[in-house]
Amino acid sequence: MSAGIGLPTRPGKRILKAAEAQAWQDGFAFLDAAKRRAAELHDTARSAYGDSFAEGYRDGKTEGAAEAARLLAEVIAKVDRYFGSIEKDVIGLATDVIARVLGEFDANELVAKAAGQAISEMRRSRFIKVSVHPQALDAVRDELAAIRAESTFQGTFEVIADADLPRDGCVVATDIAVVDATIGVQIAAIAEAVCDRREMPE
Repeated sequence: MSAGIGLPTRPGKRILKAAEAQAWQDGFAFLDAAKRRAAELHDTARSAYGDSFAEGYRDGKTEGAAEAARLLAEVIAKVDRYFGSIEKDVIGLATDVIARVLGEFDANELVAKAAGQAISEMRRSRFIKVSVHPQALDAVRDELAAIRAESTFQGTFEVIADADLPRDGCVVATDIAVVDATIGVQIAAIAEAVCDRREMPE
């Protein structure tokens, strides 16, 4: 942190977008301008008061500090507005990256793992019905058979194909609840939760 003013001396991460780098450069340029202006005011006050140096120094320092505080408040407001404007873009970018990375994996395996995770959290249900896209049917059946063999689940479960579901679709219905474990829906839910958490007052 910069001494006395509570500002970071550098970004909190190593790699910045061009716009982020520009925001940091602008912020430090404003701060440097405030310091230069304060110094100019200080020098002006010194020469103007001559023999009354002590009084001029106090006046110049006060005026310079006020100008620096004004410029600093302006910089902080601009940086806050900038980061507030890009926050949702950054979250969107992160979820896009997650979706692309997951897109490199076999969709059937991803759906099977999602179904398996959902079922492992619903073991107390008496009945579980899993609906998936037809292309994921065999992978999900194999995954759930393996889970059932290793668990104490005593209920019944059924895996059915639903051509209306997207390729990454997975809906788990029990006697208690219905859960949409679709990969895309889960990614969107994570992004929404992050946005909601960021918007909560501290």
